Amino acid sequence: MLHHPIISDADLKSLYTRMHLAITTPQGLFNKVQFDIRMFFCRRGNENMHSMTKDMFQVDTDENTGRKVMKKVCL
Repeated sequence: MLHHPIISDADLKSLYTRMHLAITTPQGLFNKVQFDIRMFFCRRGNENMHSMTKDMFQVDTDENTGRKVMKKVCL
């Protein structure tokens, strides 16, 4: 199985500060959401994207910070 190297913190910071992932534009917001879904919820890239539904996610509150977080739930 081919494993790709983990994206470094410096590279992630660079990605998030570029206009392509800027949440101030509709296209940038779309790109950021798509990137985040793939980065944090899709272990195999686009393989399972077509079968995802809103029911596969749940909003929880982080006990340590009180911030709302998205979690993928197993159906």
